[in-house]
Amino acid sequence: MKKIILNIFLAAITLSLLNACIKDKYDGPDTGCVIDKPTEAEPISIKDLLDNYSGLIDSALYIEGTVIADDESGNTYKKLIVQDSTAGIAINIDRNQFYATYPIGRNVYVKLEDLYIDFYGEIQGNAAGDRILNAKIDEHIKRGACFQEKSPEIVALSDLGPSYVNKLVTILGVEFENAPAGITYADAVGQTTVNLTVVDCSGNDILVRTSGFAKFAGDTVATGNGSITGYFNIFNSDYQIFIRDTDDVNMTETRCDGSTGGGGGGSGGGGAGAEYHYKDFDDNSLTSGGWTSFQESGSVNWEVGNFNSFYYGNISNYDFNTTSNSACEAWLISPALDLSTATTPVLNFRNAYKYNGDPLELFVSTDYSGGNPTAATWTALTYVASPGNFDWTDSDNVLLTAYQTAGTYIAFKYTGSNSDGSNWEVDEIKVGELQ
Repeated sequence: MKKIILNIFLAAITLSLLNACIKDKYDGPDTGCVIDKPTEAEPISIKDLLDNYSGLIDSALYIEGTVIADDESGNTYKKLIVQDSTAGIAINIDRNQFYATYPIGRNVYVKLEDLYIDFYGEIQGNAAGDRILNAKIDEHIKRGACFQEKSPEIVALSDLGPSYVNKLVTILGVEFENAPAGITYADAVGQTTVNLTVVDCSGNDILVRTSGFAKFAGDTVATGNGSITGYFNIFNSDYQIFIRDTDDVNMTETRCDGSTGGGGGGSGGGGAGAEYHYKDFDDNSLTSGGWTSFQESGSVNWEVGNFNSFYYGNISNYDFNTTSNSACEAWLISPALDLSTATTPVLNFRNAYKYNGDPLELFVSTDYSGGNPTAATWTALTYVASPGNFDWTDSDNVLLTAYQTAGTYIAFKYTGSNSDGSNWEVDEIKVGELQ
């Protein structure tokens, strides 16, 4: 990213304007606020936890922090974002509508014993990466003082980096790229998550990721320049920010090009054009849209994976509890796709993997009728695979012109052995016309 040189005078003016428009969600203390502080010694800082602990926590430790993002707006799902003066962290919990108990601004104590710090530095319920069970949440997360809402840290877009992950930040002097009139934060009708790009006047950018289930998914984005507030995260090499609601966006000033807003264009990636089918797992369902899974052998099957509110198809034959692999073959199969009227249909998807094992196979069939896929005829297709290390990679366009029927199926086949097996992930599966 290019380095932004902030003019001190302009920054002072912007800060003054920002302070005047920051949303004040809480007017005063709740006299009925009950504080349930743990009896253990002093808490450790979140930075200390992230720097020095991983895997199972087997000692009576706890952290103290303030909730900076809850699930009230629907843009954060089963994930509590907590920050102290040193760092921020995500806590994965198996509970919906927890904002009444742990709202933004509530101080919380998180008792860490028997919880798990995963590879990504998030708090999980166990080594398998499951969320903290609903019945266990109140044992581990204790309520502290009310209405302690944190002020966001004001950061230049060029200065963002790993130290800001899961911290509340405000970025100044930015605007939605192109700002096409009428574009919404997400697809509220199809309940599909959308990434929009926000840029500053030096060309630095960041993604604004909004769930299709967010209450403000159908709201139109601002067309001016100004500030955006939210909690920061990194997915692979993509910098992203999650807003809590539309009050986190204040863009009413003149844009970088001198205009007052508007202009055409829009965001979008490569791959298929006009869509015949799209699957992105953001509804946290493996089988929505008519998809099915089938265990050809072994006990391992496809499931929905989740990382920082990103959902994707996931499969691995490694068992964290037994620390061993198991032999298996498992299929993830699309619904019947009607490509009979298509001109140049193509398949495009994203994929990632890590660890040694057989590659993920991609197949197409025109005579599959459901159930056991081995009873049908499948043709192997070639795609661009991830280089590993969970590096998300675009498959490139996979031509389907030889399969233009009303009953075309695509499938991913995973194979693992007793001695090894990769962890494969797929997402944003799109079948459409070649652009």
